[in-house]
Amino acid sequence: MVLSMPAVETDIRVAEDIVICPTPHSTLRRLTMTPEELARTAAKVTEKGRLWVFPCLPSGAPAVSPRDAVDRPDRAYRLFRSTPDAAAIGVPSGAVTMIFVIGVDSRAFTWFRNKKFPETLTHRTPCGYQLIFKLPLPPVPILGSSTEKIAPGVSTHGQNDFVIWPPSDGYEVVHEGEVARLPNWIVRRLTMALRRPRRAEYVSIGQQQLAVLANFVVHSRRGEPRERAFWAACQAAEVVEAGKVGGPEASATIVRAAMAAGVDERDALLRIINRVAAESSAS
Repeated sequence: MVLSMPAVETDIRVAEDIVICPTPHSTLRRLTMTPEELARTAAKVTEKGRLWVFPCLPSGAPAVSPRDAVDRPDRAYRLFRSTPDAAAIGVPSGAVTMIFVIGVDSRAFTWFRNKKFPETLTHRTPCGYQLIFKLPLPPVPILGSSTEKIAPGVSTHGQNDFVIWPPSDGYEVVHEGEVARLPNWIVRRLTMALRRPRRAEYVSIGQQQLAVLANFVVHSRRGEPRERAFWAACQAAEVVEAGKVGGPEASATIVRAAMAAGVDERDALLRIINRVAAESSAS
């Protein structure tokens, strides 16, 4: 099943069971939550969606640094209660949550109607709607944010960015489905400029890929750090084999991430180093 928008002559477009219209913020469903209600709602978002959250101001700007986002209900509750100006729930995009968001405003409805997207979690926003996707696993290049790089009226939110999450004021879920994998054609469109980089840029891309792998390990949940670290070591070996970074740098990056995630057994750390070396030499 794919999302598609039939041609219509009104200001309202329908994508399957999703109603999308260029509705002003004042006419969207509004929620006036007390600080206590907002804190409890943020805690539920982390519990239900396994997401990282942080408080945002009424303007949509972060009330704290997105780097201070938390992923546990009790921590989310305390963070929001300790931020008196909090009015909305922010969710980081990129490697922290492994989500990538495509925002579409009214200017891009025709573009959207002519494209096929997989069915995925979809939010309505004050100026259009946003589709939530899973990021491809590394070693795909880091996908950052962009404005109208794909098409007029289309924005993307990736590494080092964030989005406002329902049920914040003016945001609501209009299609509550599984989060789909980001379509390959979107990845290709966003990475076109990276296909034939100069050598200096190529090394930089490799370092960025290591950073994504390190973030993936650092943000492990309880019981996951060792498994994630070993998987990241295999992926880092592919980056080394491609000549993007050196083996010692890759090993050190993954080991530091593993230690930050709580892996402190000497044998486990040595196996990570050996795996990077073995996988890169065997490739």
